[in-house]
Amino acid sequence: FWGLNAGVISRWVGGVYVDRAVVGQEGATEPFIPVERDRQKEAMATLAEQLFGPDAFDVDGGLWRQAAPERRGFEHGGTTEDPKVHRAVLSAQQRVLDHLLHPTVLKRITDTELYGNEYPLVEVFEDLTDAVFEADAKGSVNSFRRNLQAEYVDRLAMIAGEKGTANYHSTAQALAVLTLSELRDQLASKRRGDRVSQAHAKLLVMNIDRALDDD
Repeated sequence: FWGLNAGVISRWVGGVYVDRAVVGQEGATEPFIPVERDRQKEAMATLAEQLFGPDAFDVDGGLWRQAAPERRGFEHGGTTEDPKVHRAVLSAQQRVLDHLLHPTVLKRITDTELYGNEYPLVEVFEDLTDAVFEADAKGSVNSFRRNLQAEYVDRLAMIAGEKGTANYHSTAQALAVLTLSELRDQLASKRRGDRVSQAHAKLLVMNIDRALDDD
């Protein structure tokens, strides 16, 4: 699931069916039909559980210990041989975020709201933010989720900031600012969780403050 499957599922969010049939062709529908709300919501929920969720990578540690790279003589590519678990997991999550937060996708969602899309951009932002933060908002945050949350905050900051102005439309930028502001309040009031999770929350608050001050 962590690779191609997650990427395929993410395409349902903000997706549009394209019918290239000619006028009068049997079975032809309208040229552009937004993906059904239920299917988009189901896709987001699947990603929330299987890719972004706290238990998405809760596997037996023995599996990671067996994750040795293929050996070709004594050539290790200039890197250590130990499995780069967090890097691999974050890379899979980043690829899906690349799509969900791509400026073209966000603009398409706003456009399709005009012709039948019932999963609006504001709800996409809300659901994605919940997928990244909600499950452990009142407790400890595991190392996979800490990496994911930091990545998500950085991306929101980019969308909201000067760099985002050239590529992202104003609605996406406004929602990024609102989301950062809401996350800042939530994280600043966090009192539960282990010491690392407390430190993580403070770091995110600092990064959000910097992003909002720059705006």
